[in-house]
Amino acid sequence: TKKDSTKIKETTALAPSDTVWVSTTGTDGPTCGLPGSPCQTIQQAVINVNSGGVVAVDYGQYPITSSISITQNMSVIGGFYNGQLTGGYQSQVTAPAGGLPVFNINTIGLNVAFSNFILNGTVATTQNTASSVLIVQQSSTVVLKNVNVNAAQGGSGANGVQGTAGGNGGNGSNGSSGVGGAGGTSACGDNTGGTG
Repeated sequence: TKKDSTKIKETTALAPSDTVWVSTTGTDGPTCGLPGSPCQTIQQAVINVNSGGVVAVDYGQYPITSSISITQNMSVIGGFYNGQLTGGYQSQVTAPAGGLPVFNINTIGLNVAFSNFILNGTVATTQNTASSVLIVQQSSTVVLKNVNVNAAQGGSGANGVQGTAGGNGGNGSNGSSGVGGAGGTSACGDNTGGTG
């Protein structure tokens, strides 16, 4: 039975941590996040971190293909370099294609803080929609420190309503009377023709 309990321990995922590390060279999984074995994506780190914990993101670029949903209190801090927060670096995250947000916070009453990030939006491809970088709903509070938000173009607007046809034109005015021409001269003597 001692052998069996060791086997269970090896296959069971580690409990979430108070600080979960992220690096572009990391590997995602339910046990990632230690300084020596960081997660590769912010999405995985957000899943692995304890409520109220810290997601520590190394300096670098982190493109994402779907929005990152945050459902518990946490701080997400970018700009780490070799495990140290120097203050001069920012981590860069580009939103998914189509104008979707980088982060979506849609749980009641959360407290979330972001530091040292560049968040880039993408062009919205759906008509009449905005390009979003961060969506906060449900009375949550978000603090941004040293965060640059670069918006992108929203979707095109819908076509306008067709205009109504113009009214008919007015009646034309009557023409003026013509004046007759001068009479001709007679070929047979002094008789002059009459006037018209």
